Amino acid sequence: MCGIVGWIGDSVKESSLPVTRRMLAAMARRGPDGEGEWIDDAAGVWIGHRRLAVIDLSPTGHQPMTSVSGRYVLSYNGEIYNYPALRRDLQDQGVAFRGTSDSETLLALIDRVGIEASLPQLNGMFAFALWDRETRTLWLARDRLGIKPLVYATSGNQIAFASNLSALRPLPWLDDTLDPGAVADYFRYLCVPAPASVIRGARKLPPGGLLRWQDGAIVERRWWRIEDVVANARAQSPQHDLGGAVEELQALLDDAVQGQLVSDVPLGAFLSGGIDSSLVTARMRQHAQTRTFTVGFPGSASDESEAAAATARHLDVKHETIVLAPDEAMALVDDIAHIHDEPFADASSLPTALLCRATRARVTVALAGDGGDELFGGYPRYFHGARIERMRRRLGGGGSRLAATALNAVPPAMGRAFGSLLPGGGGSEGGATRLRRLALYLAHDRKDTYRGAIAAWQEPPLCDPAWRIAETGAVDIDRYADLPWAEAMMAQDQAGYLPDDILTKADRASMAVGLEVRVPLLDHRLVEFSWRLAPALKWGDSAIAGKRILRALLARSLPPALIDRPKKGFGAPLADWLRGPLRPWAEDVLSGDAVRRDGILDPAHAAAAWARFVESGEGFQQVWTAIQWLQWREAWHDAA
Repeated sequence: MCGIVGWIGDSVKESSLPVTRRMLAAMARRGPDGEGEWIDDAAGVWIGHRRLAVIDLSPTGHQPMTSVSGRYVLSYNGEIYNYPALRRDLQDQGVAFRGTSDSETLLALIDRVGIEASLPQLNGMFAFALWDRETRTLWLARDRLGIKPLVYATSGNQIAFASNLSALRPLPWLDDTLDPGAVADYFRYLCVPAPASVIRGARKLPPGGLLRWQDGAIVERRWWRIEDVVANARAQSPQHDLGGAVEELQALLDDAVQGQLVSDVPLGAFLSGGIDSSLVTARMRQHAQTRTFTVGFPGSASDESEAAAATARHLDVKHETIVLAPDEAMALVDDIAHIHDEPFADASSLPTALLCRATRARVTVALAGDGGDELFGGYPRYFHGARIERMRRRLGGGGSRLAATALNAVPPAMGRAFGSLLPGGGGSEGGATRLRRLALYLAHDRKDTYRGAIAAWQEPPLCDPAWRIAETGAVDIDRYADLPWAEAMMAQDQAGYLPDDILTKADRASMAVGLEVRVPLLDHRLVEFSWRLAPALKWGDSAIAGKRILRALLARSLPPALIDRPKKGFGAPLADWLRGPLRPWAEDVLSGDAVRRDGILDPAHAAAAWARFVESGEGFQQVWTAIQWLQWREAWHDAA
């Protein structure tokens, strides 16, 4: 796990070293174990690398790495879990290796069959740059699900790339003016969806992306897409048998976990007490001793530390709880804006950063349960979606809107009582919240309903009216119009929310402290398997929670009391803290002078959102997007 960076163009010379050194230094936290550079002054090529040594700790794993033939130069970030099998195949074909790293295996495979034939053979998480010295071509590639980041910028006949947007900042030709669509989407979705970046001059390579650059010309395509996985699955008969599906799931997950246990450094796991991390830990325990880590918030409704500790005791693993208090949160808040080199407002980034920091003091690699919700139907909008869609069909468009109007008119006190009778009663949501959600789902078409369900702001709180309606177009559920609504939401989440929010959060928080996080539930074979399942194996008509098949497999390792609990999101009680011990800090950040100096965030909107939040506790996400925007703006200017 590392950081990659490079700059190619006529202006790249030895005299460019002050710039390239700053680019490399911007990724120091991603790779604390060493750095390397490869320069071809005549060709105008500079490639850099920061290393976090996990496999092959010797100098033979040093990067940038040149192929045995001398044709290719590689700067690589990630892990290829099936590299031992690929390595054996290459050795059978007469290939000799100098070391034992997966990066050397990848380079040898490309040297043998080319990059486009190599990518489908890889099982792992990765982002890499490959310079072909023979054809003077640069290739950039990213893994299927977008677990590892890759951003690039171009100008004329120049191109630069990096793991971090901040590593491109020193480029003298970079257009770092704000992108209105990206800024507006941040306030809607708490992050900047790919392929846009927050600045006009840089773009993210999308998940499953492959880019070829030659003499200033770019060809970009997707070598793997969720859309293709869905289409292939729909061409087959869905799996309805729960018993057979559980057996297949166990075999696939065990193989994924075993592959991800390969490491030359200490390894552990995150254990929140939820279904996904508990299942990953349980399957790990079948193959090796392990140790687990969780974050606790004593006295808070967000606290799952007791459930995590009980799970660890039952699985007989060594477990540690890290407690996050408001004063510790304050110490981390400023760092969050530096960790995320784009504005990012998923509040769970705070406990994630603390968890990664504490875990790194004990191990260098940690397995996590990310992906279970998106693949196996863990969010309420999925397992209620089919019911809502049937209701809308019966009511028709006009009837649905009338019903939504009536539901919105229900007084809050009555809503709390009536809402408990709706789908999802007994879960973590209150009755009034379920009532408002049902009204939202009935009031709009599929696209607007999905956006309304996930957006913090329907109209971003920006000074410029043109920026308020700007968007990147990345979040568009209509591309899955032929799918039932629940599955369409899952597909869009897998293509967007998962890499842009969940995986971005994990990558930035972990790499800020030199920790590698692996996500076995996002093995691409499990993604493809999940789409072959009938919806009833993810959620049933009477279910109040999703992930039915994951629960069935976990039941082989844990008792029902540790499985059948209401779903909780992974997050600190920030809303309570902002109205309590962190209120003076938040009011200072959101002060009128600070907002006016920013010039982008509208002062009236920010003040109104804060006042409503302080009075009622509602609108936390809106307040947090504003706070994190101002924090990021300050961090971005400080870095410059």
